[in-house]
Amino acid sequence: IMIMDNDGSNKTVLYSEPVEEPWYRDICWTRDGEYLIFSQADGGNRAVKVLHIESQTITEIHGGMHVGGLGVQNHWTSPLENKIVYMLISPGGSDLYMMHYEMDGDEFKIKGTPLQLTDELSTGHGYQQPDWMVWDGQ
Repeated sequence: IMIMDNDGSNKTVLYSEPVEEPWYRDICWTRDGEYLIFSQADGGNRAVKVLHIESQTITEIHGGMHVGGLGVQNHWTSPLENKIVYMLISPGGSDLYMMHYEMDGDEFKIKGTPLQLTDELSTGHGYQQPDWMVWDGQ
């Protein structure tokens, strides 16, 4: 995972791990810009990881996002609060969930239990990556 200037210069590698088939997605920043949250898959194994940029500390939070052992996908962070919204995949449908997190130095922790936001979407397709909307303080 790299960052660079908009003209393609000043490339900086933030995270690199040797895997057979690297797959990264759902890459997003915490609102303070100190952590990068992303999904990583290697073959059939998927994990949600948090990288503290300054210390390069990696924390895996995938287990804290599970509800009933379902797969986690399409997470995104709030621009105003320490929250992540994401989709849990189940056979034949999916639900949106939200969870709180806290940060202390290079330590990132899940706080509380995930909150279900929707009833199961039974189309079999699921939700795309959610986006947070901010307007007039509501």
